[in-house]
Amino acid sequence: MMFYVVIDTNVIVSGILAKRWDSPAVQIIRLVLSGCITPLYSKIIIEEYKQVLRRPKFSFSEYYVDAFIADIEQHGILVEPEEIVEIIPDMNDIAFYKVALMNLYDSIYLVTGNIKHFPTKSFIITPRQFIDIIDTAND
Repeated sequence: MMFYVVIDTNVIVSGILAKRWDSPAVQIIRLVLSGCITPLYSKIIIEEYKQVLRRPKFSFSEYYVDAFIADIEQHGILVEPEEIVEIIPDMNDIAFYKVALMNLYDSIYLVTGNIKHFPTKSFIITPRQFIDIIDTAND
């Protein structure tokens, strides 16, 4: 079964900065980079990833950020979401919500460390919940 995932930026940052290799955010990044799950993204999401990962406080090199973004683009699917007229708790996260709402594929999830930034929907889950779903599917 293929899983499609819209990954909130906070999950990417958590996965890169994690000290434990078995953390859910790290597992998600590894699943993306190995082609086991497919990220869905828009141009706006990629721009946010770039802006956040290039913040001086993270000290990531330009090469590292560019290589990471290239991996996301290589393993993922670029989509252009339709405009929606919906207010969510944190409108800064609307780009992720729009892509997830497109519902282009079965088994699509929006994975975020900030559940409270989104409306309560069954497809909006935490990294731990997503890893549990993957583990259950592989049993």
